[in-house]
Amino acid sequence: AKLDKLVTLANIIEAELGVTLDYISGGNSSSLPLLYSGTLPTGINHLRIGEGMLLGRETLTGNLLPDLFRDAFVVEAEIIQAQWKPAEPDGETGLDAFGRKPELPKVEPGIRLLVNLGHQDTPLSGLAPLDPGLTVLGGSSDYLVMAAKDRLKVGQVVRFLPNYWSLLGLMTSPYVEKVYI
Repeated sequence: AKLDKLVTLANIIEAELGVTLDYISGGNSSSLPLLYSGTLPTGINHLRIGEGMLLGRETLTGNLLPDLFRDAFVVEAEIIQAQWKPAEPDGETGLDAFGRKPELPKVEPGIRLLVNLGHQDTPLSGLAPLDPGLTVLGGSSDYLVMAAKDRLKVGQVVRFLPNYWSLLGLMTSPYVEKVYI
């Protein structure tokens, strides 16, 4: 209904001002299902589909879009520590670098990884490990903390798929090397 109103307004503008509008931009990646189903109003000839095109996701529901790829961007980070840790840290936890008290998830004792990627590089909550045996637990300004089901070694690389928010941070961070293939 709102897109129909947009087309109507564009038609009024063209008629009253005697101009032709080259573009009627009718939405973002959340409009792609309308395009796919043939229900995008006639007259809408422009969509801003960065997230859909680059990450394969529709932005309203987060659903995957057909025939698009999720892995146009893959984040790689090196493991700098891998060792067994108890379920909870020994002693009290203090404030993090941002003045917040970290909320530690409930986890079993096991292997913890320290990965060389931190909040200064990207929002860590937007990273999804490609290895299903890895879980992001949190991080600091410099490091990402993960739980691992399998023993991994220092120097190995962990791979992630970023969401839009994390991709934005990664692409604008001067500390992250970008490799285009």
